[in-house]
Amino acid sequence: MVARRSLIAGMLLASTACVESVAPRGPSVHLKLATGGEQRGLAGTVLPERIGVWLLDDEGMPVEGATIRWSSPTPGARFDPETSVSGYTGLATTTWRLGIGGDTQVAVARPDGWDDAFEITATVDAAFKAKSLMRGEWTAHMCALDSSGKAYCWGYGHQGQLGGGPSTLAFVPAPVPVAGDHRFVELRGAQFTTCGRTLEGQLWCWGGRGSVLGTGSTAGSTVPVRAVPELSVADFDVADGYICAVTFDGAAYCWGTGFLGDGQNRRTSLTPQRVAGPTQWRRIGVETVNACAVALDYRVYCWGEVFDNYRELGIPQSGQLRVPTLASVVPPLYDISMGRNQCGIGPMSAVCWGQWYNGVTWGQGPGPEFPRLGGYPVQLVETANFTLLALSVTGHLWFWGQPVDGGWSLSPEPVQVGPPVPWLDMAVGGGDAYSILRADSTVYRWTRFTSGYPSYSTNGFVVSAVLPTAAP
Repeated sequence: MVARRSLIAGMLLASTACVESVAPRGPSVHLKLATGGEQRGLAGTVLPERIGVWLLDDEGMPVEGATIRWSSPTPGARFDPETSVSGYTGLATTTWRLGIGGDTQVAVARPDGWDDAFEITATVDAAFKAKSLMRGEWTAHMCALDSSGKAYCWGYGHQGQLGGGPSTLAFVPAPVPVAGDHRFVELRGAQFTTCGRTLEGQLWCWGGRGSVLGTGSTAGSTVPVRAVPELSVADFDVADGYICAVTFDGAAYCWGTGFLGDGQNRRTSLTPQRVAGPTQWRRIGVETVNACAVALDYRVYCWGEVFDNYRELGIPQSGQLRVPTLASVVPPLYDISMGRNQCGIGPMSAVCWGQWYNGVTWGQGPGPEFPRLGGYPVQLVETANFTLLALSVTGHLWFWGQPVDGGWSLSPEPVQVGPPVPWLDMAVGGGDAYSILRADSTVYRWTRFTSGYPSYSTNGFVVSAVLPTAAP
């Protein structure tokens, strides 16, 4: 490649014709900050100003036509373009999407053919931090717990599901604190309802589906109210219509509108109804029309509406199941997650079965299948509508499922996503996926594009930090 000096410093030729002087590349080139220094922004977001450098030769003259390659040691950092060419002033620029983690990040500009390089530093603004995320059905909101167990929510709150009182009944882009001085150990949610469980087993719920809240009333609430105070809850799950819970003594109860597992048809109950069966239970999961529970012997039992062409409960029959029925095709499980597909964690790995996206093939059938997750032991698997996620004990993330509204376009088989950094937790809500960085507890949002992958994306996903806590 040829370095060409500006005509401002070109030599005058003896002839009357003016010819541009072309000089061979000098022994060195120097880089100087041109634009975009000392910026700040949230991790995973594009800085507002382009970053750029000037390329100068030994005599301080601009070098035109040099290729600059942009890089960063921070996982997930992206540049658009990743290579740029210096113009007649020696200027080369790009946009910088900050990567994942750290208080400061560095962009490196390195010209092809020279040893010199230049670093541009940006400050990473504080973002929302949490220790765990809300789980449940596909929702229009998301909630999380901070290190003290205080709950925060964001997204759509038109039915009171954000829990911040009347002021949070619209769309809220940043986390707001849930009203009250409650400290929770886990959160579960559905489209219009959110609940939190305390260490002592108290269940508090908020939102617009009054029959679900477990207060004995059909009234909703924009702030947490005590649900089923007669029960000490060890595990629970929330669907768009009803809630089921397992108590510390191993009994299971359901309330709201649905198949409550008590031997009766689909109905509404404002008070908890005990799930039939002689066994005791470890874990429970619910979705819109079905529920499953893990017994003390780790076998899975389900009840609800079984459709003939889907067999989503792992039970090779159709019709209405009014009491827990053994899911004979499902192996023993430690935990379970309900959706259009059902998944759980067994002794060896994640297990999925049901409607379509079982993690191995794209087709219907009861399963079960063992999603291909690179041989990593799995600590968490989550299903929401047609979206499935898995988190390994090493902190790797996988997404798969059916294309759904909101810009997602998922693979029918698991795809490992994200920068190679360990993640602490994951969940789906608010139309996006979320994960918590293990290193500093920052919450990140994953957004999927359907019309081609931007150059700053990771496996087609754009990852950005969640805004810091907003005032209620």
